[in-house]
Amino acid sequence: MKLKVTLSCCVLFLLSGCISNYYNSINYVREAQTAFNEAAAIDNSDVTVTLQSAEAGYAAAIAAVNGLEADDEALETAISDNLYGIALTIKALSHWKLRNWDASLAAQQNALTRYSSNRDSLGTRDLVLLNALPSLIKHGQEVSRLNQGVSFTCTGSVTSLDCTEGSPSFANVTRQLQEALGELVGAIESAPPSHPVRFYLAASAVGVLETGLQACQQVRLNGRPLNESTIAVCRDNEVPLSETSARTIASNLCAGRTTDQGEALFQVIINHYSALLNICQA
Repeated sequence: MKLKVTLSCCVLFLLSGCISNYYNSINYVREAQTAFNEAAAIDNSDVTVTLQSAEAGYAAAIAAVNGLEADDEALETAISDNLYGIALTIKALSHWKLRNWDASLAAQQNALTRYSSNRDSLGTRDLVLLNALPSLIKHGQEVSRLNQGVSFTCTGSVTSLDCTEGSPSFANVTRQLQEALGELVGAIESAPPSHPVRFYLAASAVGVLETGLQACQQVRLNGRPLNESTIAVCRDNEVPLSETSARTIASNLCAGRTTDQGEALFQVIINHYSALLNICQA
């Protein structure tokens, strides 16, 4: 839960303050931003609220961008003032939050294709987030799968259970998480030093690690002994992380903290523990 709050807060921070008074005439973009931020604030709230409330906010953000795209005059102004990239980023992230994976990727591809010859127009934050979106989606897909209480397909005898094959298989889930983690670390390294988006992506990478732990726990909770191949997959992929990647994540999560805190967080990450952000709040 703590990780979810941190991620939501960071998304809200990243997207707030993007529209200056000069652009207030672009109501669609402002409406999309406001709706997204309000939805993220619900995600970030300690007060118990319904999931539908946040989802309604993300849906409203998408509707505002769709309205912009249907209004030729407003769209032309947004494009000329370099606001359309912001709108597309909000749309892509909103679809991601709603678990509309294909629509999220479509918005992402629209933005990257439209600005292929002038990526700087997207701005550093939006460009890094758009490039990282496929990895966020991969993670989201596995989180949804695990939250739905999926049972991994297992074969073999009661005394030697194999959960590495079938659909879904534990190996496939951890492979997706491996790919997502590697891509997120690459996205962190692509951002300028000290840029706030690095913290968001590092926190997202921690989420991938925790999902890997959850997947392993679900395999282990089947109540029957696992065979050696499944144990090997669980051991090797539980937290698919190199020392270099772990240090990249730790250094960006603890930016501005002491060297000792950064080193301690690295040790926490590399040893596969959860609740990894708490040490930065000491």
